[in-house]
Amino acid sequence: MTEVGIVGLPQSGKSSLLAALTGTHMPHSGAPGEVHRGVIPIPDERVERLSEIFKPKKTTHATIQFTDLVGAHGPLKKGELFTPAQIGHLRDMDLLVLVIRLFTSDAVAHPLNRISPGEDLSLFLGECLLADLAVAEKRLERIEGDLRKGGAGKKKDDLEVEKAGLLAIKHAIEEERPVLSVELTPQQRAMYRGFGFLTGKKIILVVNSGDLNSTEETERLAALKQESEGWNRKCAAWGLPEPFAVNARLELELREMVGGENLEGEEALEYFHEVGLESSSRKEMIRHAYASLGLVSFLTAGEDEVRAWTIPRDCPAPAAAGVIHSDLEKGFIRAEVVGYDDFIRAGSLAECRKHGTLRLEGKDYIVKDGDILNIRFSV
Repeated sequence: MTEVGIVGLPQSGKSSLLAALTGTHMPHSGAPGEVHRGVIPIPDERVERLSEIFKPKKTTHATIQFTDLVGAHGPLKKGELFTPAQIGHLRDMDLLVLVIRLFTSDAVAHPLNRISPGEDLSLFLGECLLADLAVAEKRLERIEGDLRKGGAGKKKDDLEVEKAGLLAIKHAIEEERPVLSVELTPQQRAMYRGFGFLTGKKIILVVNSGDLNSTEETERLAALKQESEGWNRKCAAWGLPEPFAVNARLELELREMVGGENLEGEEALEYFHEVGLESSSRKEMIRHAYASLGLVSFLTAGEDEVRAWTIPRDCPAPAAAGVIHSDLEKGFIRAEVVGYDDFIRAGSLAECRKHGTLRLEGKDYIVKDGDILNIRFSV
């Protein structure tokens, strides 16, 4: 399952955002590093339509897991934004959602006693760089020790390869460039996969607003965009996207008032429009997450179940089959494939066969978003 980490400074509204996304009340406090998780089914009209046609015993949407990590308490100092427990969890995330505070509240103090989104962004990125530098330097020390012991043959060669990549990573970080900017060999990428470098992950920027119609918040948002653009100019590999706005507190209140299924209704939309937002955050968050991670969904349909499955873009058919079950990938023979739109136009798989839109594809076939698959395999 795709896991997205919700991160940011204390009192930025991370817990409120997770609660708004999932419709589940989350604790607003806890020990530093404590984990709060929520799983969100991904809305997909294609799944609903196929379910109407096949009338299966079970209908299953693809899901994304969002994880909120309780941060350090009290005033912050450089190097203290993340606890060791937090860093350990963040390294396992597929994507980071950085929540940056735009709203003003006398009841909820900012941990640095100021509201400055641009400074918050720079503080966060700086902390990520420091955390990654510590990992690289620690591993380099161990490699140097192993090399001094005279590692021989292939092991020594592997250590030299690993060392070269880590030195390039260390140099990039010292220039405030992310690990994403470093050109690594496939072998080095495999070596570092378990390190979970924070600056090797994509980041989504979310501003938690109070009222975007106010001049104050508009100016703060403009300052954040300027700071984000500055980091991107410094190194394009940061790839920081245009921040999008939410109002986590309002959304949570509306969920209680009108129900989660009605957040796209006229009444709820009026409340969002009053504070300068178009709609609720869930669809926008999912869209950004899928785009950042390069994900698509394929479908399986039958009398037992209609289901959506999440895969990386440009995924070959055997790997897609493996998402369903590892045996399907190991014993993959062919895939019966029809595009969703072709199926809906034809009305049935039998009609798709007549029109030639249901076809057999081999191991080299790249699965497309909305493909309906039936895997042929041997055990």
